Amino acid sequence: MMNDPIQSPTPTRDKSHILTARDREQISVSGVSEVVSFDETNVRLITSRGILNLEGEGLRIHVLNTADGAVAVTGK
Repeated sequence: MMNDPIQSPTPTRDKSHILTARDREQISVSGVSEVVSFDETNVRLITSRGILNLEGEGLRIHVLNTADGAVAVTGK
């Protein structure tokens, strides 16, 4: 088992979290408080419901607005 230095925050129910996938090539996420890491194969986010890992190929962040909690990622 891999030791993970990022502790998953306690999920909260007072903030909305919406995840929308379009044709498995575009993902929009709301309720994001932090982008922990990203590269072409992995985007790791902290949301109001905990850690969210997106894996794929050619991933790119097109929208990043942590003030509003919005992130949009494209790739395959």
